[in-house]
Amino acid sequence: QQQQQQPVVAICKALVGADGWFSQIREQLLADGPPTFKNAVVFRARINRPNWMPEQRTRWWVPGKGPSIGDELAVLIPVPGGDLVWQCHCPMDVFTSKGLTFNPVTGEAASSHADNTSSRRDGSNNGQSAKKRCLRAFDHLPAVFTDVVASTPESAITEHGLYQRTPEQIPDDKWGAGMVTLVGDAAHTAFVDGTGLALGLEDAAVLGWHVQQQGLTEAALRAFEAERIPRVKAVFNLTTQQAAAMARGVSQKELMTERAALLYGQAHFKPLKTLHSAV
Repeated sequence: QQQQQQPVVAICKALVGADGWFSQIREQLLADGPPTFKNAVVFRARINRPNWMPEQRTRWWVPGKGPSIGDELAVLIPVPGGDLVWQCHCPMDVFTSKGLTFNPVTGEAASSHADNTSSRRDGSNNGQSAKKRCLRAFDHLPAVFTDVVASTPESAITEHGLYQRTPEQIPDDKWGAGMVTLVGDAAHTAFVDGTGLALGLEDAAVLGWHVQQQGLTEAALRAFEAERIPRVKAVFNLTTQQAAAMARGVSQKELMTERAALLYGQAHFKPLKTLHSAV
């Protein structure tokens, strides 16, 4: 235990910051503070699908007009292999009305992004487990959802805030310096709706391509950032525009075609070279 408390010094040729929403590497590079808290608390987990829930379709509980950023929502998503992903978002005004509290910064101690290992393991927050807090926040939802939450092991549940880097928080020219760059949520925190995952995978492919072309060099890292920044800004600007449209009453369904075309309509990376041929 005493050894674990000692700082670890690593010497490397390059550093890729993939340390999440509250990236310490980003703070040293840009000193631009944390991402914007969107006034909602998120609970989520992936579990084996209960045998009493045989249906294969995704089920949503959202406002009638479709969800806007920060709205209450819940979803059950069966995934290949027999697992089930569930997720729910609780607006802060609803959260506090249930007698629950969440600090956008210290509340991360209950998250899988936390440094506190014991909190990460049991999902605790102010002495309450993430499961108990989730069930209390969503006690008005149908039993088909709350029963899934109740059957989920404590260790599988993550509780965290809903955060985003706004388009204005994405630098115009670069987000790295020297032999240091950022990828994923450290570079562009997105909502937990698949956008962040998609952009993170693109980051990996684009960074790999530039390193293959120019070697592990400062030029490769800056070229990577120059290619990614316009793409990230385009996605984030569309998210902002569509959130405003949904707030005016436009249904999410009406906006999905434009969103899908931007996110998935074409590949935003070049194929990597094969380094080793199969025998």
